[in-house]
Amino acid sequence: MHYTLSTAQLLTIRKIQEAVAEFYQLPVSLMTDRCRVPNVVVARHVAMALCRLLTRCGNMQIGYAFERDHSTVLFACNSIREQRQVYPKFEAEFNRVRQVVVSAIAVESVENKRQLAEA
Repeated sequence: MHYTLSTAQLLTIRKIQEAVAEFYQLPVSLMTDRCRVPNVVVARHVAMALCRLLTRCGNMQIGYAFERDHSTVLFACNSIREQRQVYPKFEAEFNRVRQVVVSAIAVESVENKRQLAEA
C-alpha cells in the first residue's frame, strides 16, 4: 500500500528529521539513507520516536517519510523506549533532543504566522 502525507505532516516530520540531524551533527540525508553506522541508527531511531510522540502520524506514515517499513518504525520506537528506561543518560539526551525539536517547530510556526500576516 502506498501512503501519501499531507503537506503539514511532511513539513513536521521533515522538521523533526532536520532538528535531530542537526543535534547529532549529521547530514539530514542520513535520516532516509540505508546507512547502519550505530550513531546514525540511533539518530534515525530517535527521530522516528519523536515523530510518533509529537505528531499524529502512524507508523506507516512515518516509515514512508523515512523510506522504511512500518515495522522498522515500531522497532525503533520500542528500542528508544527501552533505552530510555535502562539508561538515565540516554533519557536526558532524548529529552534534550525533544526540546530542540519542539523549539525548532515553534520557531517555524511563529515565522509562518508572521509571513501570513504580512501577506
